[in-house]
Amino acid sequence: MDGKLVKAPKGSYAQTCTDIRFDGSTLTANCQKRDKSFVAVSLSGIKEGDYIINDDGKLVAPTFSSDVASIVPQAPP
Repeated sequence: MDGKLVKAPKGSYAQTCTDIRFDGSTLTANCQKRDKSFVAVSLSGIKEGDYIINDDGKLVAPTFSSDVASIVPQAPP
């Protein structure tokens, strides 16, 4: 690394995942499934501004703004 602080991407996954690590493009964590068990997961190719969710133990970056709109309140245009 070049000494820059790399912030984890925004998203609701942080509420149900632990041991979160982000290297600038890959997010890794232990995420809770619906059955309350935890699983080690990762998601690569994350871009600045992506919003990440935990979908039953899978890290997901919704690809359409309408997907995110149902998760995150959008500011008026």
